Amino acid sequence: IRASSGSHGAMMHGADKATTAKEVNAHLDSMVQYGSSFPTPVTFLLMLQLWQNSHSTEAGVYAEEILSRMEIVGMYQDELKNFSNAYVLALECWLTAAKAGRSGAAECAFRLLKMAEAQALSDDTFSGVNRSMLPLPRMYPLMMSICASTNGKQDASRAMAIAFKVYDKMVHDNIKPSPIIFEMLYICVRNFLDRHPEEERQGLLGDVFERASKHGITRGEVMGRRKQLLRPKKGYYIPA
Repeated sequence: IRASSGSHGAMMHGADKATTAKEVNAHLDSMVQYGSSFPTPVTFLLMLQLWQNSHSTEAGVYAEEILSRMEIVGMYQDELKNFSNAYVLALECWLTAAKAGRSGAAECAFRLLKMAEAQALSDDTFSGVNRSMLPLPRMYPLMMSICASTNGKQDASRAMAIAFKVYDKMVHDNIKPSPIIFEMLYICVRNFLDRHPEEERQGLLGDVFERASKHGITRGEVMGRRKQLLRPKKGYYIPA
């Protein structure tokens, strides 16, 4: 598939990818009818990667559908029971959806994260996988990026609240937050404040900076790249 130049070409290329991914999803039911074409871990991996690269608002929804099929097939194939990376890819798909403008992406992704956490602690989906090998340390930063990308007016408040909850989970699990984590948290707060200017600005931003300082991360590190992105906009106030 060859995309034409410019943003229109990129959009068409994304639409082609989403169409291809939908066609592959539609073949899943027929695949399980024959032993020679029974889905393998690689099958599901490739399907999730298709949606990850689809630029579609539907990527997360279809990724969860693929996970559901995996659970069913996992009843017959033991190698799928420990395929924990599928949850990471499914979150990547929700990030794709959020970047494409999907309303409620952060909420849906957070529900998926909680489901993965519950299974990691109690479900045999992860039987035989050491706690240190679980994908949660990779999923938390992804979840923060999803919250930062879910920035519609109706979503900003909930996305910010989820971002703080994810940060708290990281601290609880002794996962050291990087400067990127606080940058994402800062973006979530800014997204909220941009859409709700009546809210108390310094208190919310100060909360982010205070949390960062506890991990040896300065205010400048939190805001550095964000400042560079906002600098070209005239009259845009960036709190010191």
